[in-house]
Parts: sequence; structure tokens; C-alpha cells
Amino acid sequence: MEKVDYNIEFAHIYSDQSSLTDEQIKSANATKKLIERIAGSNKSFVLTLLVDEYHPKFHRLNFNLFLKRLDKMGVPPTYIAYESKMVSAARLLLKSIPHDMKSTIRFHPKIIINEKITSLTLGNGKRIKIKTRGDVIHFSRYSCALLSCAWVLLRFGVIQAKNAVELTGLTVPKPFAGRNVINVLPGKYADVEAANKNIISATQYGELTRNIRSEFF
Repeated sequence: MEKVDYNIEFAHIYSDQSSLTDEQIKSANATKKLIERIAGSNKSFVLTLLVDEYHPKFHRLNFNLFLKRLDKMGVPPTYIAYESKMVSAARLLLKSIPHDMKSTIRFHPKIIINEKITSLTLGNGKRIKIKTRGDVIHFSRYSCALLSCAWVLLRFGVIQAKNAVELTGLTVPKPFAGRNVINVLPGKYADVEAANKNIISATQYGELTRNIRSEFF
């Protein structure tokens, strides 16, 4: 599989947004500076964008206008991906976590209608939620953390998710997978990024965490 040196995600957006937020504008500006540095080091990269249309209850994002705005800012993503399409990959990722590292808590055990929460349990006793399941409707919801990890591993090219990624047509086609992954995010997500690395470390892909980098602004 042909790979670029860096697969870079930026300007993460939710489908219930109608326009770019200040955070996404800052992310785009930070990414522009980042790719200038990378280009100066003669390394290859691809820009990717993830849309969360899995968690919002309604959708109003105009994808074309959003992509055109990023293009005008000088950071046209080559690929756009959809979080709802990561579910199959998240399911496989969940199965790859050893049973002794997972725990499930049932809330309201005496009530027929209840919810189960599955968490990854770390050595220090800390738990990271990775899945919820409602018993009555038999419907599972995967956490942002687990879906984010599936997205990272997809960008490394080590797992697959059918129809999850599309070319935007804004740039010449480039390889999607990267030898390294960079996430351009606000500093407030530092703890989230650390939690995601903990999840990946619990799987067979743990060695890849050394190739994950966060660029905070």
C-alpha cells in the first residue's frame, strides 16, 4: 500500500452546524502553517476531514460550501470521511480489546428499561467509555473515543471501513493512508487525545501510538 508521510486531520465538524466556527478557522490556519513546515522538509502529506453525522440529532451542514470555504483558506482537504461509517471498524476494534481490560456497568438493574455502559479499564483504575447499549431496543451506540480511534487506525491503513472515505475533488488524488497521523485540535482536547492513545494501546495496534501526533492551538 502506497502511503504518504503524514495523514493530517483538521477542522473536525458536526453535521448540525451551519457554518465554520472560530475553532475550525483556527484549526485551518494552524494546519496551513503545519503543511508549510512539512513541505519545507520534503515530506509528503494528505489533508483529511471528518464529519460527525453519527451523534447529532439533525443535519444542516452544506458540505459543498464548507469544503469551498476551506479551499479558499488554502487548506483544501483531499478526503472527507463520515463518522457513522466508522461503526463497523469500531465494532472490530472493540473486539480486539482483551476481555480483562473491559468492564460493563448496568444502570438501574431493577428496572426493565436500562442501559449498559462498556468501558476500557486502565491500570490506574480510570475508565474510558467505549460503548453504550439500550436493552429494550437492542441498539448500541459507540462512544466518540472509540470511533475516533477507529478513524485514526483507518488513516494508518491498518483497518477498513466500507464507504467511509471519499475524495473531495479539491486536489489531485493522493494516497490516503499515512505512515504518521497528525490531529490538529484545540488544546482543550489534550486529555481526549491521551485517552484515545490508551484505547489503541490496549489493542494489537498499540505500537502505532508512537506515530500519532497532536498539534494543539
